[in-house]
Amino acid sequence: MKAILILSDLHNKDCANHLNKIKKAAGNKFLDFIIIQIVVQEIEAWYLAIPDAIEAAFPSLRPFPVQSGKTDLISNPKRKLSQVFFSRINRYYRVTSDGPKIARHFFHQASKSYPNDSFNRFIRKISELN
Repeated sequence: MKAILILSDLHNKDCANHLNKIKKAAGNKFLDFIIIQIVVQEIEAWYLAIPDAIEAAFPSLRPFPVQSGKTDLISNPKRKLSQVFFSRINRYYRVTSDGPKIARHFFHQASKSYPNDSFNRFIRKISELN
């Protein structure tokens, strides 16, 4: 089965309205093949839920502080990540270069529970494609 994955940051917007805009832009012709996952806050909330990937991408951030509670409840995860970067390596987090570097180091572990609901939904959706 082939699928088109659309991943979008919500940034505290109205989720239903945001989803409708994405569906409209995608067009009805492809809706059966599309999996849309909206990141509740920002993709950085997912990164904070997977500290192993952050440490693999940036060994100088070891040990990366484990967040308590759900990371999708952090109001500004990008700022939180940037604060850790600045306190440990004396520079701020760079969205365009650091984010992809972290993402490349993520490997899903089926036995592991991740503290982010939208990330867990995404994993469930793509796992169901098989």
